[in-house]
Amino acid sequence: EVWQASDFSEALALLDTHKPDAVVLDANLSGQFTFPIATRLAQANIPFVFATGYGRSGIPNEWMSRPVIQKPFTIETLEAALRGLLT
Repeated sequence: EVWQASDFSEALALLDTHKPDAVVLDANLSGQFTFPIATRLAQANIPFVFATGYGRSGIPNEWMSRPVIQKPFTIETLEAALRGLLT
């Protein structure tokens, strides 16, 4: 099952009710950086990949060890990133 959140508060609400196997986390949802969501995912041991138009340079140093896919990305890039999270 796939869940989608279009803003920061919706993403947090989804995490209150679901524990996903993996997350594709846009670094910016509706103008708000999502690094607090990344912290929550890390604390819950939920694997995630950042998706961002900023590239790796837009990710703070504390998250540099996390995978990043550059937007726009192909379905093959997304698949590879998710496989990497789930293996």
